[in-house]
Amino acid sequence: MIHELIKLKKLREQVEAWSSLVESAQAALDDPNATSEAATFFKEKKWSREDVGALAKLVAKASEELQIEMEKAKKAPAPEEDEDSDGAFIPSQAALSTLQMLIEMVNIDANLLARPQGQGLAGSDTSQQVRELKAEAQPSPGQKLFYSVLDEPGARYFTEGAKAVAWRWANNAWHAFSNSPAIAPLAKKARLVIVGDWGSGVGRAQDIANLMRKEIDAAPGVERHVIHLGDIYFAGWPKECRDRFLAYWPVKPGGEPGIASWCLNGNHDMYCGGDGYFDVVLGDVRFAQQKQCSYFALRNDDWQFIGLDTAYDEWHLPARQVDWAADRFKEKPKAKGVLLSHHQPFSSFESQDKAKALAEQAAPLLKNGLTSAWFWGHEHRCAIYKPLSFTFADGSTGVLPFGACFGHGGVPTSPKRESPPETLHTLTATESNGFFLTKENFARMGFVVLDIDGAKGRLRCIDERGNEHFTRDF
Repeated sequence: MIHELIKLKKLREQVEAWSSLVESAQAALDDPNATSEAATFFKEKKWSREDVGALAKLVAKASEELQIEMEKAKKAPAPEEDEDSDGAFIPSQAALSTLQMLIEMVNIDANLLARPQGQGLAGSDTSQQVRELKAEAQPSPGQKLFYSVLDEPGARYFTEGAKAVAWRWANNAWHAFSNSPAIAPLAKKARLVIVGDWGSGVGRAQDIANLMRKEIDAAPGVERHVIHLGDIYFAGWPKECRDRFLAYWPVKPGGEPGIASWCLNGNHDMYCGGDGYFDVVLGDVRFAQQKQCSYFALRNDDWQFIGLDTAYDEWHLPARQVDWAADRFKEKPKAKGVLLSHHQPFSSFESQDKAKALAEQAAPLLKNGLTSAWFWGHEHRCAIYKPLSFTFADGSTGVLPFGACFGHGGVPTSPKRESPPETLHTLTATESNGFFLTKENFARMGFVVLDIDGAKGRLRCIDERGNEHFTRDF
């Protein structure tokens, strides 16, 4: 990732510069003098008014979303004395995340990256370093980055890739949804290695993958399943899926006997339409058991894991999925039902409105003891909850005996100090890098391992140092 795109202030400067760039491009195309240098430039680049209009629509929406994020930042509580990092800025805003990805893509294509940079996602460890932009690709204080579309590097930014991203976003051209979910058998004895929000590609996420690989290798005679709870950053573009996800996935390319991979859909995976998720990730042979469908069942007579898609239509769980999952649970009434999703049905940390709506949609699965546990991501933290009770719109009630957020797999965030009363356990340990004035502190990353043997199961939460910080027997 690029430093200037994951720090809020720096990203603001880039968005403002791109707004000026698009205005300049639109003015050039509106020039009645068809022989002007700018008009000739766009003709050679094969950019039409409609193409620039699509890019303008994306940038304008991203600017609106950035203002929302800036207001949120102003209202955020001041960090504690030792919390001198604002982590990585990866918003849950479709246009802004897409523009982050686009700016990064065109700067890489234009060869405008300088040396590795240690701040933000990084540290003194070279495996954690993050790149930065060359000086000519950064706005000067109080100055526009580009005076016209013909200025370097502005001219290099009007690529075919940029055109494709803008058109896809402006036209809501999403990948087709599959309603042919896999129902896969699960061995009586198996190991599940689960990670959420891991697809950043940064060094610390790679370190998590190495630890996951150790857990995979530690159970050679056991069926193993490696599950991602969704989100490849910034926007799930195919190249991001290849370079930040598949390149470091802890299962070897080409697949390995006895090891299956599964991946849920996250909101960031859909920001560029879902081609990267459905075609690149689920099209990889390691994920073949999932049959390129974003929801699935993995089950035996004692356990049933149901993966749900809450991101194709963000925060929405279609009735068809709910009915399908309920039918699977009813087919094996003695099996422990475990739901897996990207979004959460409950949170002690973020607004409850969307979570409540999701729980309402999942109500049939939270009644009559169908669901024993639910694991989700989305929030970049590890939080395990005490039993949760729900009251639905029709007055009926439901219970979730064990709910947990495991979204701490790959995004560097500010330290997490909160332990609300609804939680049974939260990971509050931190990672530091740098020294003295350059020192930064981040929340510790991690993943989970669930070993099942017949009706018994043991959950272990492991942080990025390899420490087990929570265990639970089922």
